[in-house]
Amino acid sequence: MRKHSGERPHECSECGKAFSQAGSLAKHMRVHSGERPYKCTTCGRGFSESGHLAVHMRVHSGERPYECSTCGKAFSTSGNLAVHMRVHSGERPYKCSTCGKAFSQSSHLATHMRVHSGERPYECPTCGKAFSVSSNRTKHVGGCKEIAKRQAPESDTESDSSESDFSESNTAKSNSMPVDMGPHKCWTCGEAFSTMGNLIVHLRAHN
Repeated sequence: MRKHSGERPHECSECGKAFSQAGSLAKHMRVHSGERPYKCTTCGRGFSESGHLAVHMRVHSGERPYECSTCGKAFSTSGNLAVHMRVHSGERPYKCSTCGKAFSQSSHLATHMRVHSGERPYECPTCGKAFSVSSNRTKHVGGCKEIAKRQAPESDTESDSSESDFSESNTAKSNSMPVDMGPHKCWTCGEAFSTMGNLIVHLRAHN
C-alpha cells in the first residue's frame, strides 16, 4: 500500500534518499558501499543488482530482444532502443545552452560543448596535437606515425652523415629565416624544432 500512499519510511543514512521497502534500501546502499554481489560467470564482472547482470549477459549471448518497429534493428536494452527511435522521430531532447543546437544523445551534446569550451582531451602521443573528438585523433595518429616512420634514420651513422651533408644548406637557411631551435631534429636536413608538432609539420615539406 505504501507504493500508492507515497509513504517512504526507509531512509538512507548516507544521502537521505527514502524508499517504501527495506529491500529497495538494501539495494541502494550498494551504491555507497560499492558491493557488487552478482558476478558474470563468463568475464567475472560484478554488478550491484541481478537485473543489471541479466542485461550484461546479453553481451555474451548476443541476445537483442528489443526490436525497432520501423526498421527492424534490434538492441540488447530498452534504453538503447529508445535512443535509436529518435533517428526515426527526429527528437533531439539535449539542447546546447550556449548556441541552442540540439542532439539526440547526451554524449553528443557533451562532445559538442567542447566547441565552446575549447577542451581537447584527446592528445596525439607522437606530436602532442590535441583533439576534441577521439575519432579525429585516431585518424591523425595513423598519419603522424607514418610520417615519423618514413623519416626515421636507419642508423646513427646515417643520421650523422645526413647532418654533415646538409650542414652548409642549413647555415644558409638560418641566415635567411628564423630557426625554431629545439630538441626535435629533422632526420633529413638536421633542422631542429622546440616541439614534435612543429617537426611533424616540417617533415611534410620533405614528402
